[in-house]
Amino acid sequence: NSVKTSGPARYFRLPQILTWLAELAGHAVVTIDPLLIERHAATQCMSYEYACQYHLLVLKQHADALVVVSSEPFISAWESELSHIHQKKIIRLLANPEAIDRYRAQFYQLAKVVAFAEQKNRRPVSSSVPLASATEWLNLNSATIDLKPVMIDPKQTLAAERNESEINQQHVVSIVDWLLRYAFDQRASDIHLEPRQPQSTIRFRIDGSLHTVYQLSHQVMAAVISRIKVVAGLDLAEKRKPQDGRLAIHHDNNKMVELRIATLPTVTGEKLVIRIFDPLLLRCSFSDLGLSVEDDQRWQTIIQQRSGIILLSGPTGSGKTTTLYKTLHSLTTPHVNICTIEDPIEMLVPAFNQMQVNQKIAVGFAAGVRALMRQDPDIIMIGEIRDPETAAMAIQAALTGHLVLSTIHTDDSCSVISRLLDLKVDAYLIRATLIAVMAQRLVKLLCPQCKKSQLTSGDYFSVNQASAVGCKSCRDTGYSGRQGIYEILHCHEALKQFIEKPFDLARLKRQALENGMRTLSDAGRKAVTLGLTTKEEITRVLVDTV
Repeated sequence: NSVKTSGPARYFRLPQILTWLAELAGHAVVTIDPLLIERHAATQCMSYEYACQYHLLVLKQHADALVVVSSEPFISAWESELSHIHQKKIIRLLANPEAIDRYRAQFYQLAKVVAFAEQKNRRPVSSSVPLASATEWLNLNSATIDLKPVMIDPKQTLAAERNESEINQQHVVSIVDWLLRYAFDQRASDIHLEPRQPQSTIRFRIDGSLHTVYQLSHQVMAAVISRIKVVAGLDLAEKRKPQDGRLAIHHDNNKMVELRIATLPTVTGEKLVIRIFDPLLLRCSFSDLGLSVEDDQRWQTIIQQRSGIILLSGPTGSGKTTTLYKTLHSLTTPHVNICTIEDPIEMLVPAFNQMQVNQKIAVGFAAGVRALMRQDPDIIMIGEIRDPETAAMAIQAALTGHLVLSTIHTDDSCSVISRLLDLKVDAYLIRATLIAVMAQRLVKLLCPQCKKSQLTSGDYFSVNQASAVGCKSCRDTGYSGRQGIYEILHCHEALKQFIEKPFDLARLKRQALENGMRTLSDAGRKAVTLGLTTKEEITRVLVDTV
């Protein structure tokens, strides 16, 4: 990746060489973003052999032009040929040869596998997959998947003596392997497999936004979903009602990743969503999650209490689960018994005694808490407080000397008290048990490669803030990655006197602010002044609170 010149030692990195070559040849240099490549155009506009011969990859196909990247700036014989064949203008760009080779191999390989699978799946998809095929991917003893690298030479032809069903299964497995690897490489938090018209769609959620990744025929999508259902232990024949399952995958030097699988019957077929959890998040610090030094110290003090209730608040997708698991992980010692009741279990943690809600046998949150209280727990985690019975059991557990952590849906921390009162919890019980509430949101972080500082002013912000610009590194969004902003309501004795009926929310907020509470708006403003995000992003996530 570097070249040493003659004379005094001087090294040139590949980006420098590409820029120099591009200037000599009069071409622009681009960084390839695989999510923006039109995969059909990339594989249909030229053969794999032709693309390899001239070191090419088609990025996009317009009505009158083809956008093509090359790693050979001074070879141009192919331009006139492609222009003549497709009757389009050629827009030529220069890119990293390693990236071109990697994505060219991936996309042509995937196109061949999908084409073969489509050919073999033109008849109705079989609802049975041989267990022997599944065990190639699923380690039944440890209930984990071993995701091995898949290297298929697009020129390679399959042996004729292979059984046709085995060949078909191999290609479906290859599609699933590629799908998971690609999702990990792109930092996706969710994978959506959606049956649509005229074709089924694969989408990734990255930094909170969905991106279309690939389109498959309905037959191949059904085979892919069946494959995932088999290894997740779901009922393959049941397509009329939703199902939930989970997997654990080893990849990237034995790194473990948890997957939660959920299916949904729709009018166009069975939809499947894969939620991706990285257990390494549990090893990061609270400051890495976005807590300020002051809030980190305050939170550490709060969670060291021996008994009472600590609640996390926020809408779906605000990062409550990550914060909750990280909090429990920080409390884990050989001398502590941590028990959880969840629906569903988000991450499997060996140090926790985790229990799954099962409504079929009348084991809900409230019944689960009753059972956990007979297991000599020190800490009880309840996935969510959503009804009066669960709220009452959480209070009971706290009153009997347990530390209880749970989540609840409200806009901010102070509103949690209103919600508990709505759930028929008496005010005196809230005063006796509630330790603290943390409200949180996830905000997109500005791309460090292209953010631009500017002085702005207004009613809410008047700071030297950074703005989103957009570049290849962030897919022209201006943002890359996400981080939390937090609001901690610590229920001191001075504050508890305001927890009464009739409840005055505004009065409680004023007292909390006097006691030093920093609101979500304050946290958002600080994130903007530090150049981490933008005013627009803070306004978007705090639309109900700012």
